[in-house]
Amino acid sequence: MEIKPEIKMVVTDLDGTLLDGNGKITPDSIEVIKLIKSSDLHFGIASGRSIKVIERMAEEYKISEYIDFIIGTNGVEISEEGILEYSEYNYLEREIILEIYNRFCEYDATFIVHDKDVIITNKENKYTEMEKYMNNYRQEVRADFKDAIIKNHPRLMIVGEPDKLREIELEMEKEDENKYHFFKSYIYFLEVVTKNISKGSMLLKYCAHKGIDPLKVMALGDNNNDLEMIKNTGYGIAMGNATEDLKKSARHITGTNNEGGFAQAVRHYILGN
Repeated sequence: MEIKPEIKMVVTDLDGTLLDGNGKITPDSIEVIKLIKSSDLHFGIASGRSIKVIERMAEEYKISEYIDFIIGTNGVEISEEGILEYSEYNYLEREIILEIYNRFCEYDATFIVHDKDVIITNKENKYTEMEKYMNNYRQEVRADFKDAIIKNHPRLMIVGEPDKLREIELEMEKEDENKYHFFKSYIYFLEVVTKNISKGSMLLKYCAHKGIDPLKVMALGDNNNDLEMIKNTGYGIAMGNATEDLKKSARHITGTNNEGGFAQAVRHYILGN
């Protein structure tokens, strides 16, 4: 098939997009990733998971050689061809973490920060277990959560039931000028990162580095942490299981992650079938 010349790069979210409902990359998606690279296009993964976790998964599925770059921790870090850009300057400041915790600690929610392969949380529950399991991290429960925050961290996660997280979101939205960027990465996860940090902002930096017009980039995602990435690219594709906000901002809506939506979109826009 003739490749559409206007697309130079494909970047995809992981959970809910490239991964199916069982957290697996299907053989069909692996074949499509190989087709992207054989078409001499750049291919990358942009996820809320850390780069090390994504690299382990890539090795498991034997697709490492087909990945040009990885954007991890929702834009905090980037790895190009295996070279990690150590991005502590992108970390959320300790003072902001404490400010948010003090403001919302009375709400029925749980707080998490990451320190390498450990999650530090104020209490253990099914949501912290979910985050620990997804990343294969260890967990440290600190009832004195404030005392555990002695440095900057990549992000702050507030986890809990969707209606409780929505209450916190609404309070955050009331601020005239936020000192941070916040978004839902999953229905049970509200994440806070440094202001102006996102998958989309890091993707724009990578495009500038490579001399690739963002209008010639195809980006796929399913949740609101993909919003800037979808808006900032010429071919923003929402999965069929995406949030309504993401679907409204997308150029096209493909199938769900359980219907092979990633492979469908790539074959349609790049391979022309």
